[in-house]
Amino acid sequence: MTLSLLSGTPAALLAGTAGIVIYGAAGPLTKGLQHAASVAGDYPLYGISDRHLVILHALFPLIALLAVLSASATVTAFASGVPLGVALTGVGALGVLALALRMGSALKGPLPPSLLTPVNTPAGDLSIVMQIGWALSDPLIAILGALTITMLPITPIPVVMLAIWVGGLVLVRWKKRR
Repeated sequence: MTLSLLSGTPAALLAGTAGIVIYGAAGPLTKGLQHAASVAGDYPLYGISDRHLVILHALFPLIALLAVLSASATVTAFASGVPLGVALTGVGALGVLALALRMGSALKGPLPPSLLTPVNTPAGDLSIVMQIGWALSDPLIAILGALTITMLPITPIPVVMLAIWVGGLVLVRWKKRR
C-alpha cells in the first residue's frame, strides 16, 4: 500500500492488489468474529450481549492487522521515501476497512434464495451474475477502498465517504441479523 503513494508508480494496480491481499489476510484472523456474528441474534450462549461479543472478537484482529501493517508501512516508508504519517494513515485506514468489511461479510449471512431464481434472457441464464456480485461485493469494496486511500495525500473526502458508506452497510447488516 505504501508504494502506491509514490508518484510515478502504477498506483491503481499496487493499491488494488494491496486491498485484496489485506482483505484476504484478514480472513483467518476474523474466524472468531464470524462465529460471534453467526450466534448474534440467538439466545446469549456466553452470558453477554451480542454487541459485546462482537467487540471482544474484533479486538485481536484489529490489533494484529494494525501492528503488522504499521510495521511493514514503516519499513517501506523509510526505504522508499514516502512520508511516514501518510503511509501509516493509509495502512491504518485499510486495516480498519478490511476488518469492517469482514464483519459486514459475516453479518451478511447465506446466499438469499431469491438470487437462485433463473433469469432467462436471449443470451442465456444470467442469474449467475447476481450470485457472483453477491459473493464478490466485499472484496470489490476492499479494492475500491485501497484506491481511495491513494488519493489521501490530495484529499481525504473519498476515504471519509467510503468509511461512512461501509459503516452504514455494517450497521444495516447488524440491524437485519436474524
